[in-house]
Amino acid sequence: MKKLAALSCAFMLCLLAACGGDSGEALDPSSQNLPSLVVTPPPEIQPSTTVSSDPECLWESAKLIQAGDGDAVAVMEEGTLVAFALPEKISFEPDLGDQLKPGMTVDVAYDGRMTRSYPGQINPEELRVKAYDSGLISLYYQMLEDLYSEVASELGGTCAYFGFDLTGLEGLTSPEQQALGWAFATAHNSAPLYGTIQELGEQGYIDLEDLFWEDGLHFEIKASDVSEKRFTLECTRWKGGLGASGYKVAVEKKDGIWTAAEPSEFWIS
Repeated sequence: MKKLAALSCAFMLCLLAACGGDSGEALDPSSQNLPSLVVTPPPEIQPSTTVSSDPECLWESAKLIQAGDGDAVAVMEEGTLVAFALPEKISFEPDLGDQLKPGMTVDVAYDGRMTRSYPGQINPEELRVKAYDSGLISLYYQMLEDLYSEVASELGGTCAYFGFDLTGLEGLTSPEQQALGWAFATAHNSAPLYGTIQELGEQGYIDLEDLFWEDGLHFEIKASDVSEKRFTLECTRWKGGLGASGYKVAVEKKDGIWTAAEPSEFWIS
């Protein structure tokens, strides 16, 4: 029995020696085929430099204030003033011709994006012309041009400001009235302001005490005696108490277009 116990102890000692190896060192985990515990971070996500093209365009209605030379300025239906390059695809309703004109109402197809500038810039893909104001916006723009051209040489240069009171114009919304003033002032390198002489004076632009606007010129145009086929425009320009003048213009619709007669009933102060 003692001999059997001794043989068992010898066998166990040999087995432990074989498992531990000859060096007697501890096992190195890195030398084993164990799963790694190091977490690899995900690759950095770079912002995309491309914009996916959505086949579904946003359609909005707009009134053209200016159109020509490949560009246009318009008032969107909600009142926002926008500018854009004319797209290649432009269609017209019957009897509206084939040329874009100020005062035309168009459906604009674009991707819905607009810059935060003034006017906002959009990139339309298509225009569909569906109505025309019979030349009203063109007529009003020409009235402003006539008022200014008569005194432009006397002013000796560009005015810093053009003030506009166009609230009495027939057939234009308030945003369209302001857009008309913006277009005219911008064409003459002036900043547009909106309001009566009194209102602009209260804002500090006009000297109400001396009744004089040193760096500006004020325009007022309002319609009266309005009917379906005719009305009268009362046109006034104002530089100061002794620098105001104006006249009346009879307007009549002829062959479907609003047409101005020669000015009459001139006055000056």
